[in-house]
Amino acid sequence: MSAPLPMEQHDPDPTTARLHALYRFVMDNGRPPKIHEQQEGVAVGFWAEQCRQQHQQQQLDGDLAAALQSVHGWDWQPQTQALSAGFEEGIRFVQQYQAMHGGRLPKTRSNKKSSATELEARATAVCRQLMGQRKRGVLTLQQIDHVSAALHGWRWDKRVRAPPLDEMIQLLQHFVQRHGRLPRQHEVGVIGSRSYEYAHGQLETDVADALSHGVPGWCWNLGDSAFEHNLEVLLQFVAQEQRVPAQREEHRGVRIGAWCNKRRLQYKHGSMPPDRVAALEAVQGWWWTADDMPDA
Repeated sequence: MSAPLPMEQHDPDPTTARLHALYRFVMDNGRPPKIHEQQEGVAVGFWAEQCRQQHQQQQLDGDLAAALQSVHGWDWQPQTQALSAGFEEGIRFVQQYQAMHGGRLPKTRSNKKSSATELEARATAVCRQLMGQRKRGVLTLQQIDHVSAALHGWRWDKRVRAPPLDEMIQLLQHFVQRHGRLPRQHEVGVIGSRSYEYAHGQLETDVADALSHGVPGWCWNLGDSAFEHNLEVLLQFVAQEQRVPAQREEHRGVRIGAWCNKRRLQYKHGSMPPDRVAALEAVQGWWWTADDMPDA
């Protein structure tokens, strides 16, 4: 192993600082970091994986590539590539199970192996594996998003630990770019925890600033964001159908009829903010009580 670069106590270059942290990790552990591992607060595993992917796309700086090549045990193959071979096959197992069971996911907490079919056992194993891989931080952002989109009803474990800040920002930017909205709490588990920390004054200033300025449309009050999204869905439904939705109707994946009834119940209990009352009353054909319903 070549001698590491000389370390400076206060290095303004983030790339050099991360490289130094990587050297220290290897010196302490005798191997390069796995994608979820850190060194002294630096997400060296995630950064190393980014470097591997940039190298594969021939976008990595030559000097940095040479420095990484000198790291003991370094391998240029992205760690996440090892997941790709069985990833899509696993998704197909779960989709096949859902197709045969009315769209529901297998119960991952059940221990009744004797009565499980081979397909159910494999689909259950895939779901558990995906949760574990997400928790360890070894799934790519694209894989995380693909699981949420491909498996109906999928919810990531809310107990998953928050990823490094730069990865979290990238994940949120990617989601907004693809879906045109902020994710709901169950779609990206760290959203709710960060908002809770912010509301209780527990969130670091740099993290709060990075989320506020780095994520398009970021909103600290998840309720406001959800209301605005569902109101937009309601307006689209009314424009298309020329009426307010009934209880069981859906639109764009939102149970918009049930959502309207919940808002009416909230209004009845006097717990709806005035601006939301005004927004709903501006909707063509809106009604609060059955007596106000327009004639069919």
